Amino acid sequence: MATTANIAATIPLEPAKLWEPAHPEKTNMERFRLHVNNKFGLSLANYVELWQWSTTSIADFWSEVWHYTSVISSQQWDNVIDTSVPMDQIPVWFRGAMLNFSENLLWCRSAEKLAVIVTGEGQTIPRKLTYADLYEQVRLVAAAMRNAGIVVGDRIAAYIPNCPEAIIAMLAAVSIGAVWSSTSPDFGAIVSISSCPYQWLQTSITAQLPNPILGPFSTNLALNNFDIPQNYQGVLDRFSQIQPRILFTVNAVVYNGRAHDHLEKVKAVVDGLSTLEKVVIIPFVATHTTDGVPKSELWSTFVSTTSPTAPLTFAQLPFNHPAFILFSSGTTGKPKCIVHSAGGLLLQLKKEHVIHGDLLPDDVFFYYTTTGWMMWNWLTAGLAVGATIVLFDGSPFKPGPGALWELVESLSITHFGTSAKYIQSLQDANYRPNDHHNLSTLRAVYSTGSPLKPESFDFVYSAVKKDVLLGSITGGTDICSLFAGHNAALPVYRGEIQCRCLGMKIEAWDGQGEFLKRVVERCTVCDFFMCGQGSNGQYGMLALTSTSHLTDKPVYGQSADLVCTVSFPCMPVYMFDDADRSKYTNAYFAVYPSVWYHGDFVWMNPGTGGVVMLGRSDGTLNPAGVRFGSAEIYNVVDKFADDVEDSLCVGQKLVGMEDERVVLFLKMRDGRRFDDALAKRIKSRIRDELSARHVPVFVLEIMDIPHTINGKKVEVAVKKIISGQTVAPSGTLANPDSLQLYYNIPELQQAMKCKKAIVHKIIVPSTTHDMVNHPEGILAVARAARLASTLLQSVTTEHKAEALLRIRQVLEERRDQVFEANLLDKQHAEPLVAQETLSSSLFARLDLTGGTKYATILTGITDIISLPDPNNRVTLATRLDDGLDLYRVSCPVGVLLTIFEARPEVVVNISCLALKSSNAVILKGGKEATHTNAVLADAIREALGTLPEGNPIPKDAVQIVETREEISALLDLDRYIDLVVPRGSNSLVKFIQNNTRIPVLGHADGLCSIYVDKNADVEKAVRVITDSKTSYPAACNTVETLLLHESLLADPSIVLHRVAASLFERSVHLRCDPTTHAALAHLFPATSPHASLFSVSTPADYDTEFLALTMAVRAVGGVEEAVAHVNEHGSKHTDAIVTEDAAIADYFLTSVDAAGVYLNASTRFADGFRYGFGAEVGVSTNKTHARGPVGLEGLVIYKYRIYGNGHATTDYSGSGPDTRTYLHQTIPEAEYKVGRRG
Repeated sequence: MATTANIAATIPLEPAKLWEPAHPEKTNMERFRLHVNNKFGLSLANYVELWQWSTTSIADFWSEVWHYTSVISSQQWDNVIDTSVPMDQIPVWFRGAMLNFSENLLWCRSAEKLAVIVTGEGQTIPRKLTYADLYEQVRLVAAAMRNAGIVVGDRIAAYIPNCPEAIIAMLAAVSIGAVWSSTSPDFGAIVSISSCPYQWLQTSITAQLPNPILGPFSTNLALNNFDIPQNYQGVLDRFSQIQPRILFTVNAVVYNGRAHDHLEKVKAVVDGLSTLEKVVIIPFVATHTTDGVPKSELWSTFVSTTSPTAPLTFAQLPFNHPAFILFSSGTTGKPKCIVHSAGGLLLQLKKEHVIHGDLLPDDVFFYYTTTGWMMWNWLTAGLAVGATIVLFDGSPFKPGPGALWELVESLSITHFGTSAKYIQSLQDANYRPNDHHNLSTLRAVYSTGSPLKPESFDFVYSAVKKDVLLGSITGGTDICSLFAGHNAALPVYRGEIQCRCLGMKIEAWDGQGEFLKRVVERCTVCDFFMCGQGSNGQYGMLALTSTSHLTDKPVYGQSADLVCTVSFPCMPVYMFDDADRSKYTNAYFAVYPSVWYHGDFVWMNPGTGGVVMLGRSDGTLNPAGVRFGSAEIYNVVDKFADDVEDSLCVGQKLVGMEDERVVLFLKMRDGRRFDDALAKRIKSRIRDELSARHVPVFVLEIMDIPHTINGKKVEVAVKKIISGQTVAPSGTLANPDSLQLYYNIPELQQAMKCKKAIVHKIIVPSTTHDMVNHPEGILAVARAARLASTLLQSVTTEHKAEALLRIRQVLEERRDQVFEANLLDKQHAEPLVAQETLSSSLFARLDLTGGTKYATILTGITDIISLPDPNNRVTLATRLDDGLDLYRVSCPVGVLLTIFEARPEVVVNISCLALKSSNAVILKGGKEATHTNAVLADAIREALGTLPEGNPIPKDAVQIVETREEISALLDLDRYIDLVVPRGSNSLVKFIQNNTRIPVLGHADGLCSIYVDKNADVEKAVRVITDSKTSYPAACNTVETLLLHESLLADPSIVLHRVAASLFERSVHLRCDPTTHAALAHLFPATSPHASLFSVSTPADYDTEFLALTMAVRAVGGVEEAVAHVNEHGSKHTDAIVTEDAAIADYFLTSVDAAGVYLNASTRFADGFRYGFGAEVGVSTNKTHARGPVGLEGLVIYKYRIYGNGHATTDYSGSGPDTRTYLHQTIPEAEYKVGRRG
């Protein structure tokens, strides 16, 4: 009998003890235990017994927490809780009590005691506020809010970095009884790792650590994604629901070495909030403007409206009065607005800091967070203890990996909070803080956000500090606090969270009752239960006879769902727009009636009492009823970090059954190749370290792994997609385009096998272009292309000209239809650009209706017709002997596979070039141009299908495919396809290069540079640079880096001023090295309208293909340094020099390793049409026969022909009188037996 037995045997029941407190009796936890024993006449001997009491005598427990942590209230409660009220009815806590959250954080008003220390990237001198300073600032802002009409229950929002004004405004709002909600600037154009630093930490540390520290990290991951198309939906999805009256925000933020404007995003948010009455702008970056936002005024203006003597009064409100609104991630839908009470959050956080964490008034508490993460609330609650809290905003790795640890040393930080990913990044980079910093004051290190791996425990104790409490903590936005966490009185065991928190009766429920009581339909063919193919290729069976014994009870030593069975004060009081409480119920009580279901998968150690988090329950893997967490798989895959950059493990539902199979996706590091051998090694390691039931059925390569902005892997959305559902990306996804990669993966198209029959899940074939989506149909496509290529070998030049003329004619006739399709594609694409799911550069390439683009396409066909036929050209003719002639003759490649993104003109260009060169072609266009590509391809196929009788060119010489699965299948068909020609993004080209044995003609980047020599002509420099950057910024031949001879900066008013002015007039943003930046700052001071168009560069900028009105600039010492820079950072595409010195020009043109090198000419000339090729196949940076802009000559190869008359090689061996010798004479063209001279 198969069971749902849980597999977690690899988690040790007796883990290594890594730390224990020297004096547990001196901790608040032990003092609290003794206090409880004394007051209630108990003899609780240890923490386990204290926890049991706290979760059964909940009224006594929580009232003692109130007294022990000194909660301030104006009125005592009548009743702690009515325990008869079910948990899902949200019982009222501390009925009758009146208090104020802010008052409890501002009880200390000393002018000697530091409340807040403010620092961040680029801030050399920390800003310090005493408790008296903080109280006074809150008084002023609260009075200003009252003057603005803010009353109890109003919502105050903040779109703000981690600055003191955020805390001041929050305390002011809550002092009045208003409700506070904040989010950070990483929602929008700037993707910052500072919210919850996971996904981007590796990127950031790679970009900034010196090479000896990099280890396995890929050096091209520098923060190129920091500036992405603006997306305000994530902010509006949140704030539009709560309808705030005032918005606090900043003018700009600083990240990764430079300032980034914030006001454009703010304007869009303000436009979308109809209830907003006032916007208060904090000049966070002094060099940036604060103007231009409707309804706005400066922070200083806002607080100046108050009376200097207006008192700070704390509105006395019920315990459950709402104080904070936090938001769910909204990964697969609109974020839920979770409302937390002032009293519940205050009591819970004081319990965690005072009793669990032993945080004292003399301590200095730091947590790396943003205002959009719940850890910001957790950090600010340190004020309730009277401790000093440290605020930090910016990159945690600027100016180096020790940035945060330097704070520990200089500010005497005692409690340091971060994320598991941050610790992992330091570990991977082998940066050991204790080798560089004095960490003697440090007593606790906190980690949350994702499970902390056992190896990371080891790293903290070896590389940070031996004598430190490592508090791995877990909870969530839903409770804005912890379910399990730290305990200063308990040991730390390797890989485990120390304990379940007091008052939080969390348990692990294995879900067997609910899972197996579901109706399991029998297979109508073989009468099996849950008949499905398992990971070992065998067939599974459940013989269920009775389910009456199956119940949901706590389990230990096995993985299960995290639930909470007893009410607690910090349960959300309600959700917005949820009058019938259906959202609330569905979120927490839909799985188990009257039991909080948190959605996490967990393992509890019966011996140590520790907790191990295994991932989200909704992403729990459940093949054949065996449940385990994805974290178990990730822990194994992480051991292949040299090859694998990221991974995602999800279950795919088996069609028609209550079962699933495990699928593991791998994103490879740059330069690393995925192959069957790697997949087998990973499967073997999983089997050895976990079990055979953990082994994925499929291990597949993928181009990208989806993450939320706070860095969490998006498992549920991918699980839905590969199980056949359609998922709309939400505003919280950092890389929403990545979800498209998971649709229609051929390996995952299901064929459900049972004992007597095979039932296929069939994707209905599309009639468009005679294509089908089943992999067998793909084979037919490739075979048809191969047959067509064979027929094309013998067609005449006249046949091809006739076909090309017919194609032009049909395209002329169908112009309106093409334009209608193109407009439809653009309409679909515009919101994707606004939502960041489509780049602006791809959108620019999509348009066919503007200007003369369509006419140019048609003219290109005529030009191709007029070009010489590239086939049958003789490039070598040698008479080996009398009657024995050798010819090298050009011939078609055969079958081309062209994959392109958002360039519909490629359909026409490549088709016509392929036909001219007698090649068959299979086309795959981007989804952004689906309608345009279809109409163009239909027109071409119509033209080929209506050629005059006697023209043998087949219709299948041009075919188009439409889904990603077709490409995955085609890339494996090297037997039928001879050359792949990708036209698209860097990631697309690299993916193709890494996933096929077929030769690839193309380039991954267009990183072009221009060097302006000291002997340059100013007018030429201005014209060449301006055209290269601005005539079409989205093209691969646009210039991305400008190198200037350093002597040109000595008198910047000439060349630099002229070039910069021309670029600024066209809104080009320059990212400059410090020397060039200083020169520009002299020419364009802060008062200049162009001052915002230049900033200090980062190293990553010189490796970035911006494809936008942005350019990196650097001063160099001469042509040698310029050449060295281009050869190191360029992509071997096209580079230019502007100079009047012939010797310097010759050195540059000779030494630069690129497909195109120009003197005093725009890089935009790198184009097949401009070269006179008629049209362009693409640009190749390969060092093969086809390099640079590739036209017809790149689509032909050659074959050797020998014409003999019974000749044999033995005639030329030996030394007898009849032995012949080779002549090796050039054959005159008049005597050619084939072709013409090439």
